[in-house]
Amino acid sequence: MKRRIISITIVVSLILSFLPVYAADTASVIDYPAEGAELGYLFSLKSEPGIAFDVDSYNGIEVVSEMANIYFSDTIEHIKAVEDIIDIDMIVENWTLSTIEPQIYNNTSVSLFSNETIISPINTDELYLNDPFYEQMWHYDAVKARAFRDNGIDGQGIKVGIIDSGITKEFKDFCDFEDTNFCTGINICAKLDKTDELLYDTKDNQSHGTSVASIICAKANNNYGIAGLMDGCTVIPYKVEDYRCSVFANSGYALITAIDMAYKDGCDVLNISRGTDEELPQSQIDMENKIVNKAIENGMIIMAASGNSGDEDNHIEYPAACDNVIGVGATRPNCEGESICFDFNTNMLKPQNEATNEDICLVGYIRNSVQGFPDNKYAKVDFSTANESVFISAPGINIPAAECRTSRFYPNSITSFLGTSAATPIVSSAAIGVKQMRPYVDTDMFKEILKATAVDLEDEGYDINTGYGMVNFERIYNYVSQMPLTAPEKTTDVSIDYENEQLTGFPLNRAYTVNGENVAVSEDGTLQISEEWFGTTIEIVKLASSEGYENSLPQLIDIPARPASPKVELLEDKYVKGIGSDIWYKEENEANWQSGYDSEDYTIMLKPGTYTFMVKDTDKSFASKPVVVVVDYSVPSEYDIETDIEYNETTDMCSYSVKNNTGDDINAAGIVVVYDKSGILRHLEVINIFPSEGITKELDYGLQAGNTVKFIVWNSLQSMKPKEKMKLSEYTVKAGETNK
Repeated sequence: MKRRIISITIVVSLILSFLPVYAADTASVIDYPAEGAELGYLFSLKSEPGIAFDVDSYNGIEVVSEMANIYFSDTIEHIKAVEDIIDIDMIVENWTLSTIEPQIYNNTSVSLFSNETIISPINTDELYLNDPFYEQMWHYDAVKARAFRDNGIDGQGIKVGIIDSGITKEFKDFCDFEDTNFCTGINICAKLDKTDELLYDTKDNQSHGTSVASIICAKANNNYGIAGLMDGCTVIPYKVEDYRCSVFANSGYALITAIDMAYKDGCDVLNISRGTDEELPQSQIDMENKIVNKAIENGMIIMAASGNSGDEDNHIEYPAACDNVIGVGATRPNCEGESICFDFNTNMLKPQNEATNEDICLVGYIRNSVQGFPDNKYAKVDFSTANESVFISAPGINIPAAECRTSRFYPNSITSFLGTSAATPIVSSAAIGVKQMRPYVDTDMFKEILKATAVDLEDEGYDINTGYGMVNFERIYNYVSQMPLTAPEKTTDVSIDYENEQLTGFPLNRAYTVNGENVAVSEDGTLQISEEWFGTTIEIVKLASSEGYENSLPQLIDIPARPASPKVELLEDKYVKGIGSDIWYKEENEANWQSGYDSEDYTIMLKPGTYTFMVKDTDKSFASKPVVVVVDYSVPSEYDIETDIEYNETTDMCSYSVKNNTGDDINAAGIVVVYDKSGILRHLEVINIFPSEGITKELDYGLQAGNTVKFIVWNSLQSMKPKEKMKLSEYTVKAGETNK
């Protein structure tokens, strides 16, 4: 029935645009937000759009994610223009995100270090790594990170996406990203704005993304700066914050676009240190879950910061709280930190007893603070959000990180980073190591690994303060080492799109066979059904993507045979009889199909041309093969038709008539519409043939005062071109003319 609804609705919409009485839309079954949202709207579909939905043909609509069927529109009006050719699932206002910014921790949360001075370790043994700030990297010991590095686990071959403010690889004398494998990435803000000159400019807009990246991939053991936990991985930045462009920066639109691109780029791990400041309505939560659930189908693991509202309201942050995202909280050693004072005149650290009023004195942690510290002697940082979004925790205060801003308060290239934004890349590093060891580990498996290996810090089992506890690389390594070296690829969950005769739902970045033959899946995850598959059961196998995988178990799909083609009988060279509602037809070169009617006696008159007929598809069957019919007869060179509307005051009914002065039947479309006094469409009747003897028919609708009846004639339901010499007939029921 879809195509029939499409045709009639397009007709009605176009008619209304020509009629000045129209004032309001008819009631819609779709739950529309209010018009006028500053950042526009996101809408998703229940299924693949039909072949008639070509986004480029509609103003104000952009594809956000083909894989998840999510689109953007700047106005509700533009969505309403296509609501009858697509199956809309939900429409939401585009929402804003925020950086999970660090909060001041008892006014002693930021410790600044310079490249020239470090705190000398009490332990004088040879350093494990020669990076000057290694002694300030207390998190390295806290999570037992040596277990990965000692066993060659550094992220080699793993793609990591970072959705943040960008990454600046070189600034001042900073060179700690030298030899790190960076991909160019995308400036999402520029992409949404179509600002091509900035599309590949992913330099950091402030410093947040650079700090996050440095915890993961700053080069270790290079006698400079800090040591990233997984410095062998490949990093792809997705910049969602840029003051130079885009009102869509830090919005749901940007986030969903970035997640979609990370999926298409084949990222194994995704780090998101962004969230929502305010409570989201369920529809927006559902929209985030929709893109996340699609993105993880190839095994991508997504980490997100749970937020820093622990000193306030502990509100839930998204995407950290999404069903298949691992939300991360922040921890600290359960002990006093070291007192550190900084002299801004010399850019040097000094003992507290030598500090002046112009210096800043802070409290921080060093490796000596936690050497030999019991695993469970850590606690939630006060600012770390406590709610059900926290799945796991990691060190999140006084973490040495790259700092590419230049100001009095950020005079050096290494600073102390804090917040759940700092804890998240530590858990992401654990995921990177696991994916290197066992590429087949997906979100569900990684959650189980974290549950089994986390160091419990509070109540036994799960708690909202620290989740399942603090991440521990040593326990993870020992656990994962016992897992099988390989596992089957996840079996496909492909479905049939009967309308477009294709299989849909293939995860991207994988290779497949059908019945043992290699096939090429499209970029949108679809595969056209081959003619020889109709009426058979096919076997789909996802091929192993690396040595860590095996071929998947097959998915078996029954492909129904096509229905028989319709028997089309052409009468008197111009009429087709008995075309039921299960058949559609169109003239050659026309874009839209028209549907037949339920009555077998209903006769369709066709103008000269070449027509295609076929049994149409349903949600459980394909269309038949087409039948082509050529209609060839002479037509009058000039039309002469008169239309009229008459009102009967006694019955409160209207009748409409057509006088055909051509002496021959005419193929045209007559539309009779009734509006109430507010201009809302209340009734519609359609005429498909104007016989030579004319038409007189009573309107199938009881009228009331203020109703307006209009009668207009078109070439056809497809062309919508007015016939020559035809006038619009109109009648308005006046007060007193009705017995109602």
